[in-house]
Amino acid sequence: MTESDVCSHVQSVVDGGPIRCVGEWAEEKIERLVKYYEIFTKGMNEKWNSLNYYEVCSGPGRCVFRETKKEANGTALQIIESQGSKHIASALFFDFNETVISALNKRFEERQLSSKARAICLIITTLIYLKKPLIDIRKKVD
Repeated sequence: MTESDVCSHVQSVVDGGPIRCVGEWAEEKIERLVKYYEIFTKGMNEKWNSLNYYEVCSGPGRCVFRETKKEANGTALQIIESQGSKHIASALFFDFNETVISALNKRFEERQLSSKARAICLIITTLIYLKKPLIDIRKKVD
């Protein structure tokens, strides 16, 4: 059971923080994204002055697979801890949920990655940028 994309009845057994419940497909998705990221950053690191990584809907950094109950690093942590990250200047991770943002930033700090990676609340960032009210895009539009 999830609440705002965070498991409501389960926490990480690794660090006690919020965790995202995902299907088994997520493991392959994360693996493919990390491989592509590593290929891209290695190939482009000398072509541009500076590479930066941005991820929207990043999650809290840890996930648990519903069927197997196996816990693993989510995309954000796997990306920032991969070999490809030696080629980037910085990484920004965005999410709508402040609990998720707080958990991910804490995990970055615990891994001493705060100087390279930071999570930001997407709604607050968008409101500051637009300087006007924002429609809640998470609600269904008729």
